[in-house]
Amino acid sequence: MTLLAIDDISKNFGKHQALCDISLAIESGEFVSLLGPSGCGKTTLLRLIAGFLRADRGTISIAGEDVTGLPPHRRPLNTVFQNYALFPHLTVADNVAYGPRRTGAGKAEASRRAQEALDLVGLGEFGDRYPRQMSGGQQQRVALARAIVNRPKLLLLDEPLSALDLQLRKRMQIELKQLQEKIGIAFVFVTHDQEEAMAMSDRIAVMNAGRIEQVGTGAEIYRRPATRFVAEFIGEASLLPVQRTGNGALTIVPAVEASGRSVAVLRPEHAQIFAGQADASTSCNLLSMEGHVETVASIGGVTNIYVRALGHLVHARRLGLVESGLREGQKVVLGIDPQNLHLLEGPQP
Repeated sequence: MTLLAIDDISKNFGKHQALCDISLAIESGEFVSLLGPSGCGKTTLLRLIAGFLRADRGTISIAGEDVTGLPPHRRPLNTVFQNYALFPHLTVADNVAYGPRRTGAGKAEASRRAQEALDLVGLGEFGDRYPRQMSGGQQQRVALARAIVNRPKLLLLDEPLSALDLQLRKRMQIELKQLQEKIGIAFVFVTHDQEEAMAMSDRIAVMNAGRIEQVGTGAEIYRRPATRFVAEFIGEASLLPVQRTGNGALTIVPAVEASGRSVAVLRPEHAQIFAGQADASTSCNLLSMEGHVETVASIGGVTNIYVRALGHLVHARRLGLVESGLREGQKVVLGIDPQNLHLLEGPQP
């Protein structure tokens, strides 16, 4: 069942077009991330859904009701902000109980629902503390408890983990996804961090320059990017200009002849490296390019190898230590299985 329907939404700020003809449908209980670089329009879209901004054109519906003209407090949703927005003079329990009290619940009922929400986020024993006595991760959980206490149909989250350190952020990603699955509320999550979006989302809407370029699961977007921007923004990729021979087979075009060509997307785990042409020829049906190693860099348990071939810098990735003693300047042959290439047809920018 479609919970949130965004149809042809556009928004301008003066002469700047922040959003252009955005359409997106989100199902009940779904976790969807709006992913893109700074300035792409993802926070503007979130604020339009929340009702903090008005669209210039288009409609927004929640559970079949057109809410385009409704103020925030009349929409069946809640928002978790980047800065948590907790009341410093109220205890944790009173912060969470504020929502039920505001909607008419009695003191006992509001306290019961606040305790239930705090239990859900693992802070059931911290109700009598104040926000200043809590760590960043705990404050984040309080903000979540306050957002879910009234059980909205939809929860909006505007980069809520960005202020946390890396390790806590990764732990909170897991906890946030588990919480969303437990309570069954649809989440719309804004982030510029592709790993964060891939780790938590059922689907990802990749945004660029005020438009949605692709919507899909993390695996779909990684394996079959719809545009050059998506291919470069999601994960890492080498984009190789290609042409077809008379029998329809792909060949890689030298960099000096790249203009106006279709582009093949090669992910680093699919680039094979051979010590010489004889070794490469033992693997059938591979596209091969002679080149030399420019850089070998090992980080933890991953080795990144960059090979210059036909004027292209091709990235290969291997798990573990450097294989076969590869060294900078060494002549090698790159082997590519055409089945591991994703083709973007037509002239690419």
